[in-house]
Amino acid sequence: AGGSLPTLVAGGSRVVHHTGMTHRLAAVLSLLLAAPGTAAELRVVQSGPQGIVSEISQANEVRFVFSAPVVPLGRIPDNPQIPGFRIRPEVSGAFRWSDTRTLIFTPSGTLPFATSFEACIGSGFASFDGSALTADACVRFTTPVLKLMETRWHRDTRRIHAPVVVSLRFNQPVDGSHPLRHHTEQNEPLGDV
Repeated sequence: AGGSLPTLVAGGSRVVHHTGMTHRLAAVLSLLLAAPGTAAELRVVQSGPQGIVSEISQANEVRFVFSAPVVPLGRIPDNPQIPGFRIRPEVSGAFRWSDTRTLIFTPSGTLPFATSFEACIGSGFASFDGSALTADACVRFTTPVLKLMETRWHRDTRRIHAPVVVSLRFNQPVDGSHPLRHHTEQNEPLGDV
């Protein structure tokens, strides 16, 4: 306890052992640093959005976070092209790297409501060190489905027999004739008034 870390020289060719570290640990660290071309498997460790999103703004970006840096620090491309990326239904957009591990796809416009999407980066997508995805990395999400948020009613006049006006507020724009196609009305008499 209380030991310091070994000093490693570029390429791992020399290990200076300090108190508290075993020779075995120092040797393993040296081998890991000295083994060029033995990159670990690249994986997507986080992606989003996922599932049914509650607000359309949650689908403004599709993110993939990788297990290791994919682009070198200091040389992050401005408008990268991502081979093997696909989104269904097809949507145009642009890519950017927010850091060396996080790729963001931004659709050109607002995505349609109540639509299921699947965005994938194909297997074989590789980082600058040669590590690559061994399987497709996909994220699936659905933009907000139609939801009735509020119902209000009133009469045009104060007369009891005046027509009732019902106002419906939804979580997204709706064609006014659309809800009426599925609407049923049920009236029950209130008794003697």
